[in-house]
Amino acid sequence: MSENYYQREYMKNLFAMYLSWDNRLKNLAPTNYGNEYYFEIFKNIPPTLLVHASDGAKNIPRDNNWREGAKQLLDKMESLENFHRVNVEGLHDVHYTHPEKVAPHVIKFLENKVNSKL
Repeated sequence: MSENYYQREYMKNLFAMYLSWDNRLKNLAPTNYGNEYYFEIFKNIPPTLLVHASDGAKNIPRDNNWREGAKQLLDKMESLENFHRVNVEGLHDVHYTHPEKVAPHVIKFLENKVNSKL
């Protein structure tokens, strides 16, 4: 078999890949309680890193009350010692598509000294 044959066969098997998921997962669970309830739950969380992608909120409900409530909760959570939020430029899957933008933040987060009960 010639090299051209193998090259043609190889090219026939190439296809574009993209990230996909079950569309049912795009429907967020309703929040049945106020922000104070969720803040009380999160007050004692283990060290948490939230990577916020600049263009990552396209599938969040358009309900301004929901958005405003989520923003208020995140702003309040930033006062917690174990909660760290970083902003990176990109879409929702920036950790897949541009890991070099996220990696420095993850490394810094992992290098933090944490008092553990273990």
